[in-house]
Amino acid sequence: MVDEKSNPPQWVWWQVVRSAALVDLGRYDEARSGLEAASGLIATDRLATSNLRHAVLMRQLALELATGDAAAAHAKWRQLSGTGLRGDPDRKCDPVGLLLEAHIELLRSRPTAAVSAANQARAGLRVSDAALYRESADIEALLVLSKAQRSLGQRDPALTHARRALAQAERLYDPEFSTTLASAQVAVGEALLLSNDRVAAQQMLNRARAIHARHPRLGQHLTRPLQQLSAALADR
Repeated sequence: MVDEKSNPPQWVWWQVVRSAALVDLGRYDEARSGLEAASGLIATDRLATSNLRHAVLMRQLALELATGDAAAAHAKWRQLSGTGLRGDPDRKCDPVGLLLEAHIELLRSRPTAAVSAANQARAGLRVSDAALYRESADIEALLVLSKAQRSLGQRDPALTHARRALAQAERLYDPEFSTTLASAQVAVGEALLLSNDRVAAQQMLNRARAIHARHPRLGQHLTRPLQQLSAALADR
């Protein structure tokens, strides 16, 4: 483990990386504690470089999105305006910012705004020169877009975008262990159920369950959608 006193910047980066793993495992309080300590160290040791501050705030925002705290996520989003993510706090122009905005709008129950932000994020990603990031981020944007469209009752586009996310995830991720792939399968299942295709929705649910079964522990932000789809199928 990196020592915070001997190498404070490296310790902060370690907390950033560690928090991502903790969130996936559902250990939200541990992730929060580490990120708060990192944020405090940045302030007290004058480590307020834009990269460090930006990285910590991004992970704190990801944590709030995972726990579903819309107000806290929006507060972190506003703080990011001073880290170089976006120059104007009232107008998000880059794909990363737009994708985060789409997530937050969903949490705030504003699906129309989420659709707009996700579409703009995808447009920005198409001209990005970071190939691997572009594809993984596009999958995320497609999943947000599909979820927002399901909230609006837009069955056909919701299914189209969920299937597109699934096809890309199948090309990019491990077919047996990827939780992103499982999330795409659940999204397709939810869209299929909205179209009253219960058999196909159940098949998607079963595939996602098989992936989750290979992980001894996952956070609720990953397991809850699967559980909700399972309950919805059982109710019909």
